[in-house]
Amino acid sequence: MHKIPGYENDPLVDGAYLVDEPLFWATHLLQYTGGVEEPLCAGFGVSEADLWQFYKRASDERQWPVLSVSLSAGHLLHVIYRNFPEDNGYDYVLHHPEWDSMSSLRC
Repeated sequence: MHKIPGYENDPLVDGAYLVDEPLFWATHLLQYTGGVEEPLCAGFGVSEADLWQFYKRASDERQWPVLSVSLSAGHLLHVIYRNFPEDNGYDYVLHHPEWDSMSSLRC
């Protein structure tokens, strides 16, 4: 996994395995529904219990999954599943290996 400036002391793990999980997209979109699972369960054909079980696994504070996408000119887009107990969410970091940590773009 690529080193991500500003996250050197965080428990990052390669999250590529998540994308192949049937519950990944429903769980990823859960944040955008404000925790309302009914439309996601209906749209993805999953149960609420399965959705929350997968969410709990993906939001383990001991490991923060990272999805990294290579872009043109050597840039990398990292989606970091920030799993602080009281502050979880997604961090989007655009970085280039030649940039120092202050040059990364966080959204």
